[in-house]
Amino acid sequence: ELLTLIDNFLSDDEKLKLFDYPRFMQFDDFVRSKIIDLVSDETIIMQMITNDNIVNEIRTHKIVDIMKKMGDSSKLQLLHSQDFIEKHKIEDLYLNDIILSLNENSRTEILSDTDLIKNKLN
Repeated sequence: ELLTLIDNFLSDDEKLKLFDYPRFMQFDDFVRSKIIDLVSDETIIMQMITNDNIVNEIRTHKIVDIMKKMGDSSKLQLLHSQDFIEKHKIEDLYLNDIILSLNENSRTEILSDTDLIKNKLN
């Protein structure tokens, strides 16, 4: 019921501001990831998933699911962030899934970046 209320009555900005309240930070990873899923503005989603306090203890597969729903530019930005990938322990299988979720031009762009592929994504 809480998630339905949040979805129906709060804007994306207000959903982000929920995490300013300690009570919302105490929710388990399922509820926090569902709140992120309710946001449609990619800029706000990026703020949420790059905020260590918000995504703390959210499981890798949930972070990857959120990433796969994002646009290509956001995915590319996160794939280029070695710190983000290491912090959330995004393994090769997940990286492969994210790359496969890109459109053909973005996939070509990222696979053409040999430094990224060899040195960061392995």
